[in-house]
Amino acid sequence: MKKIILILFSYLIFGGNVFAEIYELNRCIGMEEGQVRYVNAKWSEEFYKRQNVIYYEYLKEPRKIVGSEGYQIVWAQFGYEFFDDEDVNEFEKEGTKKIKWRETYSYTIDIKNNLVTELVVYTDEFLDFRREILFKKTQFYKEKGIYNGKLKQGISDDRDLWSKKIKIKEFRIEKIIGNLLIAHSADDYKYDPDDRHAIMINLDDLTVAYDYVKNLNNQYRRFFALCGNKYESVKNEENQTQKNQGSSALKSILKMLN
Repeated sequence: MKKIILILFSYLIFGGNVFAEIYELNRCIGMEEGQVRYVNAKWSEEFYKRQNVIYYEYLKEPRKIVGSEGYQIVWAQFGYEFFDDEDVNEFEKEGTKKIKWRETYSYTIDIKNNLVTELVVYTDEFLDFRREILFKKTQFYKEKGIYNGKLKQGISDDRDLWSKKIKIKEFRIEKIIGNLLIAHSADDYKYDPDDRHAIMINLDDLTVAYDYVKNLNNQYRRFFALCGNKYESVKNEENQTQKNQGSSALKSILKMLN
């Protein structure tokens, strides 16, 4: 791992004229960090498939949301929450509907361009589900004569939000400390460093924490993801792509570079 850090650092300082190195952390699972620590969650293909789903049921009677004019019309359990075997068995026993959440959730570390790119691609069935909720809410609010003001604007905003299948965020690599890579949101450089959004990638366990820079060293951060790994190296002089998959790819690539 120290060699990986050295390679990353060398490219940041001296540039990469021979190789354009791209390290991809993919099949990520976004979870609440405290829960990850509590259940000692570890990434695996099986764990990824289990968490990358949404269980849901429409309520027989819409439920008034406390402190709001709006109503809840659907119960949904996202993969942000930890699903154990007992949870999954109970959902299946009760016939709870299930859909796949994301097609892609990845972080690509581009050493040559000093960037980390977050990519989220939602499944069509998830986006259809979100639009169906908005349609049912709109109909319900119209029937109750409350489709106006904040409720109408909220549905309009959500419709715009869930029309986007692909979301891309860019982060500029700022520093590497030990096994940690820190990158600041490319959209936040108008703010003071501490007030920028940033990610901290742990290169040992392939986890990604997201928060304000000033909060990155906290025990728990706002968002947290466990990721798998796929390594891709592009040889500029030969225009040839070589891929190695597996959670140990970041380490095994060192043998290829020696």
